[in-house]
Amino acid sequence: MDKTWGAVHETDFLTECHSLVKLAVVQLLGGMPLDDAGTRDLNEIMDYFIRRNSTGEIPTFNKEDARMIKKMTPFCKRMIEWNKKDGNSENTNANKKYGLVANMLKTGKYEDWEIINIFINLVVAGGETPALVCCKALAAMIANPDVMAKAVKEIDDVVGEGDLDANHLPELEYLDCCIKEGLRRYAPATVVGRSVKEPITLCGY
Repeated sequence: MDKTWGAVHETDFLTECHSLVKLAVVQLLGGMPLDDAGTRDLNEIMDYFIRRNSTGEIPTFNKEDARMIKKMTPFCKRMIEWNKKDGNSENTNANKKYGLVANMLKTGKYEDWEIINIFINLVVAGGETPALVCCKALAAMIANPDVMAKAVKEIDDVVGEGDLDANHLPELEYLDCCIKEGLRRYAPATVVGRSVKEPITLCGY
């Protein structure tokens, strides 16, 4: 962090967490690299839903929600077309091979509109909640300097001067504990509610 930002750096860490999670979610689901336009659109959409869901009020779907979701549709269409292409060198990466969208297309059982709806739902729900957990967990670590110092030392000892990669994860045992404690204390989904909009019979009831 010192090398990247200098000794002093001021930032909105929720935005930083959100950007990191957004990239991970989109790559996992869609596999497509984000271009500048896609990044801008996703930033606006996901930032909107973070603000929308952090008011403490029970959200009800409104016109602005519909506008933001509709804005995501062109990005989803580009992502589907990207995953359908053959012979594109960009499409030989692991994300393309293992992305959710690529696997849904391989089955041949999903229409494009179904993939778009599932993708939007997962990005809106899956981008906001992990970012909030990440931010709150880090805030808790900062509030406990001994915990933070131990986690930083472990990263320094394991990773050193290089870049963190998946091979380091099994050795980062203390950091793993911090993450799990963050997930326990700031669970991203504790209650899921549903309302029935019309009469229906379930199992005889």
